[in-house]
Amino acid sequence: MDFKVFESKEIPLEQVLLFLQDNYSSPSDSVQVIHNLDYLKWFCSNGGVLGVISQGEEWVALFLLGIFLVRYENCQLSVFNSGPLCVSKKNLFKGLSQRIVKETSAYIKEQHKMPILGAGVTGIQKPTLFSRFGMYLSSNVSPPKNSCFSSSNLFLCDDSSFLTKFENKNGFALYYNQEVMNNGRSEKWAVLVSYYTVNCWKRMTYDVWRSVEKQCDRILVFENLERKDEDLTELGFEKFSCYNLYLDSPTHLPRFFLYYNLFLY
Repeated sequence: MDFKVFESKEIPLEQVLLFLQDNYSSPSDSVQVIHNLDYLKWFCSNGGVLGVISQGEEWVALFLLGIFLVRYENCQLSVFNSGPLCVSKKNLFKGLSQRIVKETSAYIKEQHKMPILGAGVTGIQKPTLFSRFGMYLSSNVSPPKNSCFSSSNLFLCDDSSFLTKFENKNGFALYYNQEVMNNGRSEKWAVLVSYYTVNCWKRMTYDVWRSVEKQCDRILVFENLERKDEDLTELGFEKFSCYNLYLDSPTHLPRFFLYYNLFLY
């Protein structure tokens, strides 16, 4: 099996989409992501790398990563954030996930000298910032009973039309709508990607929900060092899955990356 890399505009996004549609979800999965081309175009809009393992002309595994700009106070840094990792259904349990992640990451570190981060399933053999943190869903976010002020606002810089930007006097939040099949039911989830606030992050989350509750069935947020389980539970969220936040960097990263705040589903 051969390994190949595609970069930026060379990435065949239509072929990526077809591969994901055919292989990413199983009918037995309780939650099935409905992939779409607009998301993939946005994901790679600032550049990206696609690693592919193929057997002849047939793809058997892929790993897609996009370039994103994050900011902390006056410091801005471009990072690779991991996206879809997928192995064809007939080639499962052959170690291809580990191989595609290892080879694609090695290529990026050698050619781009940039850090690689991203939330993913547990079990990938890479260093982690967070281990078995939660993904949380709510269909009815409650007003916060107390305030949790944001002490370390590391956030995504994005002015695309794909993400929706919710703003108030204290800051902003970025989200997108994701279609899923949830236990056989078609739903639309608002995925909270990143936020910045000088006030309470719980209030910001609640306000985002109030702005989308008529258009979305649920809102999805990721636990991090700031958004703790007990605070999310207080707001009416329930944990539905776990993730690891992986970090693979050729250079030492500032301590504020512990407050990583860019999450995609």
